[in-house]
Amino acid sequence: MANVLTMFRLLIIPVFIYFLAVDDGGGSLVAGVLFAVASITDWLDGQIARRTDTVTDFGRFADPLADRLLIGSALVILLVTHRLPTAPLMAVLVRDAYVMAGYYVLNRRGTQVSVNLLGKVSTAVLMLTLFLAVLGAGVAESLFWVGAALSLTSAAVYTHQGVRQFRRPRPGVVGRAGA
Repeated sequence: MANVLTMFRLLIIPVFIYFLAVDDGGGSLVAGVLFAVASITDWLDGQIARRTDTVTDFGRFADPLADRLLIGSALVILLVTHRLPTAPLMAVLVRDAYVMAGYYVLNRRGTQVSVNLLGKVSTAVLMLTLFLAVLGAGVAESLFWVGAALSLTSAAVYTHQGVRQFRRPRPGVVGRAGA
């Protein structure tokens, strides 16, 4: 069921993009509702997967990917339409690409970094902020700075954890004697 919700979220994203892209800049209720539904399914699929002990490799990959695609698509459109400040917006986009690349590198090595509370909080703040920005609420810009700061801080924490994981020897690999 959790993976079905993740797939549903992935399918909502292009529809959300369409409605946000055709918005005249005053806020789009349809895009806002789609964004809210997608955001809620993010929380719900995680709850279902953990409570039913049905966490899968697909879910570990697709869930954060869906989050980043949802947030990234909103950010790009809001950047183009000048509805959020450029510097923190670009920082969040670069951070997301960096974290996804790190996930890929670690996954290829057979290791992973678990999602932590700071990462979840930063995603939640960004989703709330983007929801407000999509609706055209003025408070979104101020809140976005907070979300960007949390997002960059979580990237630093993930980097620290990732470097520790990367430096660990691979399972089954024996180091050279005397090295």
